[in-house]
Order: sequence, then structure tokens, then C-alpha cells
Amino acid sequence: MKNTHSNSEKAPAIAKNKKMILIVIACVVVVAAALTITFAIIHSSQNQKDAATADEPAETTAATAAASAYSFDDVSTYSIPLGFMELQYPERWKDAVTVDGVADHKVSDSFTLTFSKGSDKLFDLIFNGSEGDRWGTVNTESGAASLNIKTYAIKTNDDTLYQMQEDLNVILNRIEKDYGGAESDASNGDSASVFAVDAGWATLYYPQKWESKVTVDVQKNKVSFLQGKTPLFDIGYDTGEGTPVGSLNGKPVTVTDYKTTTDEQMEMKEDVNVILNHLRENAAFTE
Repeated sequence: MKNTHSNSEKAPAIAKNKKMILIVIACVVVVAAALTITFAIIHSSQNQKDAATADEPAETTAATAAASAYSFDDVSTYSIPLGFMELQYPERWKDAVTVDGVADHKVSDSFTLTFSKGSDKLFDLIFNGSEGDRWGTVNTESGAASLNIKTYAIKTNDDTLYQMQEDLNVILNRIEKDYGGAESDASNGDSASVFAVDAGWATLYYPQKWESKVTVDVQKNKVSFLQGKTPLFDIGYDTGEGTPVGSLNGKPVTVTDYKTTTDEQMEMKEDVNVILNHLRENAAFTE
């Protein structure tokens, strides 16, 4: 049978098919482009997230390394003998820092150690004294001593001086570790509100506000506190007099109070409790 369709009839069908193919190709291109853009956005977001995550451990590691880079226990030190105890200061400063006041001291002595590099003073350690800021109590086999600290302003840009001064912390850390030193709570204001009385057998701390009004009579085993000629109270050490309040190094500590006539004298007498509270910080004191 002969084909009855002419070429002119086939042409529209072919053109229509080509148009459909072009439309399909265009759709495929659009979809491919959309997928490419979406993938690029997701990939970029993931890279940013990965970068942020990667930065976190780096910062944490750096912070941790900085915090742990300097351990007091790892510092090589040399000994500074004081008779009743030894201090430990970094070995690296041994030939550079001078320490004045080193001697064969007794635990009840009042003395000051001054750490310096040349003419530049770094800090003082004040035992059983009233200057500086009170750090706390050092407990040794020979008894207990109070410790105050005084630091000096560094007037140059020498970083080494700052490092030498900061290494005071090595000394304090070793005191706590070797002698059970007890750092005082700075928030209680004791360092600014009391003055020291060297009794020989202990250092007594009495409120600063009374320093100009009280007379302190230090005797061999007794310290008397008076306002003018009016006795307020006595602190005795193994005297057999007064009311026992505890013992220090195995010997009794007693308080004898006297009749007072004014409200101020009564308040001054009641502040014997400040003395007793500081004595209780001494590891050699028992009640």
C-alpha cells in the first residue's frame, strides 16, 4: 500500500517534537543549576561550621596550655633557711635576687626579709610584724608565726623584675604545702583593722581603732592593756592567773579583765575577742 501522507503533513509533527525536546532540555538545565547552587550553599555552610568547630578546640587548647604552663610544683627552687623553717624560691633567680634579713631566727622573732634585684626592691616577707598586708599564719614544728606581705612598685619596664615579684607566689605555695600555712580570708578586713603586739611567745592582734588610745605593757609572760591608768585586761601565758581560754604550745593562755567605768572602755575590753580569734588561727593553739 502506498503512503498517503505527504511530507508537508509530517513537518508540523517533527517541529512540535523538537520544541518539546528543547523545553525538556531547558528544564533539565534549570534544575541542574538549582541543584548546583543549593549544593554550593550547603557546602559553604558546612565549611564555615567546620572552621568554627576547628577554631574552638584551638582556643581551648591554647587557654588550657596557658593555664597549665606554669605549675608551682614543677618549679626548681633553692632553700632560704630561717632557723625555724625554710623558704623555697625559684632557682633561676638565685644569683640575681638578694635576700636581706636571713638569719637563724626563732619562731617568735619579729623580722623582715627583703627581696631585691640590685637597687630595685621586689617584696618583703614580714614575720610577726605589723607592716604590710596580712597573709596568714605559718605553722612550724617550733610553733606558729604570723606572715605579712609588702610589695613594691616596679618603676622600670623590665619584665624580669615583674616575674621575680610574681614568683612570691612560689614561696607562698610552698609554705602552704610544707608547713600547712593558712592564708587569711582577705574579705574580713583583718589586715587593715588590727595592729600587732609582739608578746615574745606570740603575736597579738588588737583593733587598729584603739591603737592611739590604748597603752600596751608587755611583760615576760603577760601583756596588759590599759586606757590611761585604767586597766582593761591582761593576756597571760603560763602565769597561773586569770581565766583559761586555751593553750599555746601546750602552755595555758589566760585572760584577766578589770572593772571599767565608760562605754568606750567596755568596748575596748570586749575587743579582747579579736586577740583570741587571731590566736585561734595558730595551729599550736588549742581550746
